[in-house]
Amino acid sequence: MLEEKSAIIDELQEEGLIWSADATKCPEGAFITLLHGGEWQKALVLEILDEAGARAEGLNRFFGIPFRFLNV
Repeated sequence: MLEEKSAIIDELQEEGLIWSADATKCPEGAFITLLHGGEWQKALVLEILDEAGARAEGLNRFFGIPFRFLNV
């Protein structure tokens, strides 16, 4: 299971699809996926936090829509 998770993370890194909701650990260019208009869309975490002034743990409350994240 751990090897499978590692392989998935490696693949996401290669494709530039690392998602994180932790602004303190989030590397520049990390993405978060937001459910918007019935579709999962990705957005730069740092842009969202900068523009919104939202704290990482408050993203769900701020946007009022579901999100999923993966910290690596």
